[in-house]
Amino acid sequence: EVLIKSSNTGISKIALEIDSCNLYTFFNDLGFGQVTSSGFPGETSGTLDYQCSRWREGMIASLSYGYNVDVSLIQLAGAYAAIANGGISMPITLKKIEDGRTVGKRVFSEQTSKEIISMLEKVAMRGAPRAKINGYRIGGKTGTAQIAAANYASDKHNALFVGLAPLTKPKIVIAVIVNEPRGEEYYGGQVAAPVFSEIGSHTLRLLGIAPDDK
Repeated sequence: EVLIKSSNTGISKIALEIDSCNLYTFFNDLGFGQVTSSGFPGETSGTLDYQCSRWREGMIASLSYGYNVDVSLIQLAGAYAAIANGGISMPITLKKIEDGRTVGKRVFSEQTSKEIISMLEKVAMRGAPRAKINGYRIGGKTGTAQIAAANYASDKHNALFVGLAPLTKPKIVIAVIVNEPRGEEYYGGQVAAPVFSEIGSHTLRLLGIAPDDK
């Protein structure tokens, strides 16, 4: 329910039960605060405060729902790819990887991965119906973030949706960000989720990936 309702209070309470440096290690293992191995021109590392022993409760709480950390879209896609890959984070590259030639790093257990995927499916079904791809089970999470200026701007947002498909055996992860949506709708589930649906639908069919068994 915490993920479905995007409850900052709920996720903060969970994060505050975890040792701050264990949280840092987890974020770091997912690649946050580091330039990826993609070689994409102009890519930045983002920011993640490494002084985890000094994190106060407010810092831990805000990190749990995506503030006080700068993450690129490619890093976010990489984190979801680890979920899709049974908890193993792989190096990010713009080149095709032949199976078995690259060794990844286990970030969390396969069982945890399965449980997260199950949660993400419920989030997509109840919290982002516009992300639906006909014939395929999908999972994902919306995001609506105030854009950082001198402080966070209350009237300017980034709308996000990151998802994976098909859930029977995930093959793709798609991360969508809409910078400063200009219509009346600006939430991730309203403006980014439909883009995920459109891209995902064409991609799955172009790759010849069979629909999920019903």
